[in-house]
Amino acid sequence: MLRKVFKTIEGKPIERSTSFARIKYGEHETVVEVVMAEEGDAAVLGVVALESMGTGLTRSQGSWSTSDC
Repeated sequence: MLRKVFKTIEGKPIERSTSFARIKYGEHETVVEVVMAEEGDAAVLGVVALESMGTGLTRSQGSWSTSDC
């Protein structure tokens, strides 16, 4: 696996391994580059993965739901 440096939301640089994964959500499926979390990291599905599946997030009435792009 390749290791890359990323900046956290606080601007702190961190180094993580990356790989490719097949992601499926309902009828949507794609292959995207993913960052391998380490202990203590939050699990996050990013906008690139969502858009690659032709879906996204919509905020409505204080909560999030998926929507087709």
